[in-house]
Amino acid sequence: MALKCPCCGQPAPEDGRTWLFDACSGRVVSAFGEVQVTAVTHVKIMEALVAAKGKPVSTDQLIFHIYGGRDEPDSATSTTKVQVHFLKHKLRRVGVEIETLYGRGWRIDPRQELRAPQAAG
Repeated sequence: MALKCPCCGQPAPEDGRTWLFDACSGRVVSAFGEVQVTAVTHVKIMEALVAAKGKPVSTDQLIFHIYGGRDEPDSATSTTKVQVHFLKHKLRRVGVEIETLYGRGWRIDPRQELRAPQAAG
């Protein structure tokens, strides 16, 4: 199935991507459907993971991206980990997986093999 840009509806580039993320609309689209990423923190996490092009993104890098270099709260590390956890569950609905690399951070492979979403139950 050819993916279409979630923002403009144009066909996606034929570069092997199995899913698309549009930061403006917060939509993630795959062959299994679409989810809306509405929390600003989740959008920032997605931006950092997508920009890394499959390379690991550490907790500190995510915190910097979320807070933009401003003073972050003392709870920033634990809050960021919890937000990644929630985002992982949301993306699984469309078969996109955020991979945990223990001690290194997280990553999303833009060309990952999608996993069929599990039925809720």
